[in-house]
Amino acid sequence: MAKFLITGSEGMLAYAIKNNAYFADHTSYGSKDFNLLNFEQMEAVIKRDKPEYLINCAAYTDVTKAETEFEKANAVNGEAIRDLANLSKNYDFKLIQISTDFVFSGKDFFEKHEDDEIDPVNAYGASKAKGETYALDIAKDPLILRVSWLFGPHGKNFISVISELIKTKDEINVVSDQLGKLTYTVDTADVLAKLIERNESGIYHFANEGIASRYFIALEIERILKKYNMGAKSFIKAITANEYPDKTPRPDYSVLNTNKISFLLGEKPRLWKNALEDFLKR
Repeated sequence: MAKFLITGSEGMLAYAIKNNAYFADHTSYGSKDFNLLNFEQMEAVIKRDKPEYLINCAAYTDVTKAETEFEKANAVNGEAIRDLANLSKNYDFKLIQISTDFVFSGKDFFEKHEDDEIDPVNAYGASKAKGETYALDIAKDPLILRVSWLFGPHGKNFISVISELIKTKDEINVVSDQLGKLTYTVDTADVLAKLIERNESGIYHFANEGIASRYFIALEIERILKKYNMGAKSFIKAITANEYPDKTPRPDYSVLNTNKISFLLGEKPRLWKNALEDFLKR
C-alpha cells in the first residue's frame, strides 16, 4: 500500500513531486506500466497499490500535433480521466488532476479565476477541459490544479530549449506578443503538498508571480546566463505570433489568477525571475 500513486513518471512535474519529501511514500509509473488507455491495467495497479491519492501527471502534451491527432489527445486527456474518476469512486482514492491554462482562450486579456467559464482555443485545451469536466462530475472530492508555462528539471521545456539556443546560436527569434506566467515544477510540488495537507478539493490555479512574454523571459535567461558565465552568445529578436512558423492557435493572454491559493496559504507564489534563476543555477 502506498499513500500516493503518481502517473506520468517520465515527466518533469512527476519528477519534482517524486523528489519532494512530502511524497516519499509513493509508487510511480510511466505509460508502459500505467497506460491511461488501458483500463484493466490501471485497475490492476490500483488494486495492488491501494493508494489514498492518485496524482495524474500523465497527459498528451503536444499542442501542435493535437490539432491533427485530436482523437488521441482527447482519449488521453479527456476520456481516460473519466476512467480514473470512476476508479477513484470504486477504490476510494482521491483523484488529483493536473490541468492547464489552455482551457481558456486568452482572447479577452483578463486574468482567469478558477470559476471563470472555460473556452479553449485549440484542440489540446479542449481535451484537457473535457478531462476536468469528467473529474468534477464523477470523482468524489477531486482536486484540479491548473498550471501554466511549466518548467523544471528532468524534461524538455521552453526554458531548457531557449537557454541551450542562447548558448549555441548567433540569433534566435522569440514571440513577444503572447503573455503568461511561468510555473516552476519544484514550487508546484510544494504547493500541491500543502493543498493535500489541508484536504482541499475543487479547482486551484498555481503559477509563479509575475506576467511576461516569452521574449522577455528569453532576455532574462540571457541575463542570468551571463551573470554566471554560462556562455550566452545569441542576439534575441522579438517576433509576433503571426511570424512564428507554428500556426497552432495559442492564448494571447495566458494568465492564471492565483489569489485563491495565495489566500489559502497566506503567501504569494515566489517571483518567476527568482524561480528561473534557481532552475538555471542547477
